Amino acid sequence: MIKEKTDALAGELKKSPEYQAYERCKEAAFADESTRALLAEYNKLKRSAQAAFALGREMDELSAHKLNRLTEWLQMDAAASELLLAEYNLNRLLGDVYRVLAGAVGIKMDYLEE
Repeated sequence: MIKEKTDALAGELKKSPEYQAYERCKEAAFADESTRALLAEYNKLKRSAQAAFALGREMDELSAHKLNRLTEWLQMDAAASELLLAEYNLNRLLGDVYRVLAGAVGIKMDYLEE
């Protein structure tokens, strides 16, 4: 029963305005090869920063500088900037779903609010 409801929720998420906007923006941003490469490097550095944070460490200074510079470059590119905003909105929606599910089984998500 839970599997079927999860599949139904996944289908609803794919119909959501947040997901539809994300897919449109992703297609537009990835149409340009250089933007695609910058986004790949940005995501790699972002994952590295998240991994360091999860381990209670700071990202090394050079990588942090590269991530900041890439962020600035991507914000100047309209398609990339729109993709990053769409990705943020989609992640916010997914976070809301996760908070509801976690709350239903008594898991507190207060740390996500900090």
